[in-house]
Amino acid sequence: MKVTCQVIEDLLPLYHDGVCSQASKALVEEHIKDCPSCQEELRRMEEALVLPHVAPDSEGAQKAIASAWKKAKRTAYVKGIVLAGVLCVLVVGAFLGLTQWDVVPVSANAMKVSDLSELPDGSTVFRLEFTDGKAVRSVRYDRGEDGSLYVTPVRPVLAFAREEGRAYPWHVFQFDGGERKSLAFPSIPMDGVTKLYVGPRGEGTLLWEEGMDLPAATEDVIAEVSLKGS
Repeated sequence: MKVTCQVIEDLLPLYHDGVCSQASKALVEEHIKDCPSCQEELRRMEEALVLPHVAPDSEGAQKAIASAWKKAKRTAYVKGIVLAGVLCVLVVGAFLGLTQWDVVPVSANAMKVSDLSELPDGSTVFRLEFTDGKAVRSVRYDRGEDGSLYVTPVRPVLAFAREEGRAYPWHVFQFDGGERKSLAFPSIPMDGVTKLYVGPRGEGTLLWEEGMDLPAATEDVIAEVSLKGS
C-alpha cells in the first residue's frame, strides 16, 4: 500500500529529530526518494535559522563599561572612607579609654607610705609613693558607713611610666574636733571620719584612727608641706 504525503509529513519531525522507529525511518526514506514535495519539506526543517549578526556599538559599550566602573570605584571609595573613619574612631576611643580613664585601683602592694606624722596644726600628713614605677594621676575617696575613709589611687588600664625625678605628692588631712575637712581636697566631707585607710576596701592599710598619737612632723616635712600649700 502506498503511503500518502500527509502521513509522511506527520512522521518527518520525528525523522528529523532521530526519534522515530526503524520501520518509520525506512518508510520515510522510501517515500522521499520519489517525492519532491516531501523532500522540500525535510530540507526546510534541516535549514538552520540564521539570524543576521548585528555588530554591537563598541563605543557605546565602552562608555557604559567605563561609567559602571567609575560608579563602582566611587562607591567603594566612599565605603572605604566611612569604614576607615569608623575604625579610627574606635581605635582612638579604645586608646583614650585604656590610657586616660582612671578606673584601676592601685594595689596596696604597689604603694608605700612614708613620713606619716602630725603637723603643728594637728593635721595628719603622709607621702604616698608607688613602687611599680607607673604614674598615678587620680585618687578616689570612698566613705564607709562605719566612719572609715579609704584613699585609693587609681590609674588607667594602660598606665604610663612615672616621670623620673618627680616628687611624690603629700596628702594632708585636718581633723578639727567634730568638723573634719581635707586641706588637699576640700570637696571631700571629713565630718564623721574616724579612720583613714590607704587602698581600696578590703586591702587598705590603716594610717590613722581617732585617738591615735602620731609622731610630730619634722622641720623638713613642715617646710615641704608649707611650700606646697603656699
